[in-house]
Amino acid sequence: MTQAPSPEFHSVVLCGDSGSRLWPLSREQLPQPFTTGEDGSSLLQQTLMTLRAIGALNRATLVCGEAFRFVASDQLEEMGIFNAHLLLEPCGRGTAAAVACAALMAVRKGTDPVMLVCPAELGIDSDPALIAGLATAHRAATAGRMVAFGMTRAQPTPRRPSFRVPRETDDTTPPSAFLPMLRYIDAAGIDRAPNDDEIDLWHSGILIAKASVWIAELSRHAPAVLDCARLAVEHGSEAEQVFKLELVNFSQSPVGTIESMMLPRSRIAAIVPLDVAWQLDGGTPPTQSIDPDASADPHTHDTRGTVVYATRDPVTRADASDLLLPSGAHRMHDGGSISSTDPLSPVQRAKPALVGPVGAFSNA
Repeated sequence: MTQAPSPEFHSVVLCGDSGSRLWPLSREQLPQPFTTGEDGSSLLQQTLMTLRAIGALNRATLVCGEAFRFVASDQLEEMGIFNAHLLLEPCGRGTAAAVACAALMAVRKGTDPVMLVCPAELGIDSDPALIAGLATAHRAATAGRMVAFGMTRAQPTPRRPSFRVPRETDDTTPPSAFLPMLRYIDAAGIDRAPNDDEIDLWHSGILIAKASVWIAELSRHAPAVLDCARLAVEHGSEAEQVFKLELVNFSQSPVGTIESMMLPRSRIAAIVPLDVAWQLDGGTPPTQSIDPDASADPHTHDTRGTVVYATRDPVTRADASDLLLPSGAHRMHDGGSISSTDPLSPVQRAKPALVGPVGAFSNA
C-alpha cells in the first residue's frame, strides 16, 4: 500500500516565559523552556523531538527573547537542527503579538503555509492518536478553519483553558473528525457546569491554521496587535536565519494571548478531540488516570522525583528531597556556561537522543 504523504506544517514554537512557573528552577534569566532535566534535554528540546518524530520540523520558527538567542541556538545545535529560524522579540508582549509576527514573516515570500503553533513546553510525545489528529487538523486548516486539540484523557491537570463542545451520544458511529467550539473557557474563568449534551476538553496548547487565516482573524479581533506587528516586521533586521523585530513598534503592541484575544469571538474555531497522555507544566506524566468525578484530592499522588511548581501559593508541605533540580539550570542566559563538574552540565552531558521520522500518515 502506498503511504500517504505527510502534511506540510510550518511549526512555530513559542519560547517566551517569565520564568515564574518553575521558580527557582527557572527564572527570568533562564525561563522554563530552556531548563534541563535528568536526561540532559530541555523542555524545548523535548518538544522539538516530538515535532521531529511527526515530521513537522521541515519548516520551523522559534520565537524567543533577544536575551535567549544563543541559548536557543545552542539547544538547536545539540539536536542537529540547523534549518530552523529564530524570530527575536525585543520585549515580551504575549503570544498574540508573537503569532502575528510569525504569520507575517511566513507570507513574506508569497507562501501561505499551515502554521502549527505550540508552546516550547508542549508535554506531548509522538503518539498514533496525535498523528491521526494532525492529519485531521491539517485538512480542516486547509479549508480555512482555526484548529485546536481538546484533550479527552482524564488525568491531573493544572489550571488551563478549556473548550466546551457538543457531547457525542451515538456510540454506534465513529466520532466526528472535529467539533464546533461552543464556548472558550479561560483558565482563570468561572463558568457554569456543562449541560448533559456538552463536555469540556482541556486546551492542549496547539493551534493550527493557515498563515493567511491567522492574519485575517487578527485583523478582525486584534487589529492593534496586527498593526504593531506589521511595523515591527517592516522595520526589523535580518541576518542569515535570525530576524530581530523592531523595538519601538513591537513594544506598543497590546499585551495578550492568542487564545484570549481571538478564540472567544472566532467563528471558525474547530476542536479535534485528542486522547493522548500529556504532562503537567513542568512535571512528569502521571502513571494512572484519575477519575474526574472522584472525591479524592488529585494532588495527593506521590510526587517524589518530580518538579513541583506553584502558580499562586507557595508549596509549604513539600520536603526538599522531593524536588528534582534539573541539571543545567545554572546556565547563563548570554549563551555561555558556568564551569561545572556536573557530568550532565551543558559541556559534558550527552546530546539528547534523536527520534527519527515515523510513517506518520499512512492511514490518514
